[in-house]
Amino acid sequence: MLEMTYFIEDMEMNKVPTLQDISIIYKDDNYIIVNKHYDVRINHEGPCEAVTVDTQLKHLYPELVDSQLVHGFRFVHQLDYSTSGALCLALNKKACSIASKLFMKRLVIKHYLAIVSFQALITQVTRLL
Repeated sequence: MLEMTYFIEDMEMNKVPTLQDISIIYKDDNYIIVNKHYDVRINHEGPCEAVTVDTQLKHLYPELVDSQLVHGFRFVHQLDYSTSGALCLALNKKACSIASKLFMKRLVIKHYLAIVSFQALITQVTRLL
């Protein structure tokens, strides 16, 4: 069992991600775990001008692209378009099979932490009786 604790850096709000805007949380011979930016697709069917995790990784690690795969990488699980966070990719078939089974059997434990910071501007308080 692998347990990792990591801190994901604050992402600039309203910044359009570029090919360089992806950080690697963990990498070995079998897996690469990246910090997916919010409002970025994992991959896209057909021609697309938008930045995706797939295009970011192809830019950063062209040597890891598997030409046998449609998107070049084995995404072990998914994150929604608007969700940021850790995304696991397998670098070979065996690793993908192992990790995918762990996700399917719900043996992977995910923790979500939201930190919200704002200053409320209260102009009027109404008391209901």
